[in-house]
Amino acid sequence: MASWWWPSAASAAHPAYARRALRDQDDAETSLAEAASGQALVVVVMKGHWCQVCSDQLARLADKQQELSALGARHVGLNADSPAANKGMLDARGIRARVLSDAKHELLASLGLWLPSEGYPMPALLVFDRCGDEVARWTGRQPDDRPEVAVLRVLRRLAAERRGCSRPSA
Repeated sequence: MASWWWPSAASAAHPAYARRALRDQDDAETSLAEAASGQALVVVVMKGHWCQVCSDQLARLADKQQELSALGARHVGLNADSPAANKGMLDARGIRARVLSDAKHELLASLGLWLPSEGYPMPALLVFDRCGDEVARWTGRQPDDRPEVAVLRVLRRLAAERRGCSRPSA
């Protein structure tokens, strides 16, 4: 079953957003904050490198990178697979994107997306503003549960507000 939300009140940045506990497909240590580089961040939470639906969604967002950049955003994939498995998937599919590995499931669990009984995370699309606050989330196993068009609407809203953050400026 699909779900999505947009918080009505400003939320604090996710505690693990800046923690360097992830590895990219080149096995470099990183965090969501480093992947965002001061921009909004769209995170494609993938069941795994083997999930065709998830990698298709990552590829569609990679094809929209110019539009994402114009809206002040980047995108990454996130799963629990090894960096090598992620690199193999990206190379085999010719996808120009970054995929982060959370092999210990710590970030995925803290986001409420790790499914221990399944051994993989719930597929999701997350949008973090440039401050690291999660501002939108769509979850579900079907592609229509995680619509890229809705992500673009959220990013346009953030860009129109010209703040880029859900919380007021200090």
